[in-house]
Amino acid sequence: MDYRFKDSTAMATRSLTHLALMALLIWPAAVTPAIAGTSSTLVNDTSQLPDQVRDRLLHHLSQTTAVPVADLIITDYQAADWSDSCLGLAPAEICAAVITPGWRIEVTAGSRTWLYRTDADGTHLRQARETDAVNPDDPPHPLPPGLFDRLGAQIATDYGVAEASLTITAVEFTT
Repeated sequence: MDYRFKDSTAMATRSLTHLALMALLIWPAAVTPAIAGTSSTLVNDTSQLPDQVRDRLLHHLSQTTAVPVADLIITDYQAADWSDSCLGLAPAEICAAVITPGWRIEVTAGSRTWLYRTDADGTHLRQARETDAVNPDDPPHPLPPGLFDRLGAQIATDYGVAEASLTITAVEFTT
């Protein structure tokens, strides 16, 4: 096809129109909010964890926890296809809605355990919040000693529920 325009304004207008239409078509795929509950598909893959991924994760974890790399042990890993570019861990962030191949990696040091998700080469890694650095010696909640017991007793009385059935699901500190 041979397009001929009478003036450069018509050509510029048509080019801008095409560019705008292409941007509208690409935008939803490039920037889509992550949807909670669609985090990943673990791949039944027995391939080896790449050294680059292992090294990046252990170095990062050592820096953030002050645990020497020599004390960190990868106890489990699986290849995974994450539901978005945030590795399925950011329901409140805007993430590209693209399947992101990567790894689910469990690391331990003594009695502490961390679960991480990475992309395929370990460039992007995120700690999975559902298992943040579990230490069995830590209290099950970040409240001062005795406060949970007092709150639990009050809630059990006010709402007529068994105190033993209460658990803390979130704590928000305000000033």
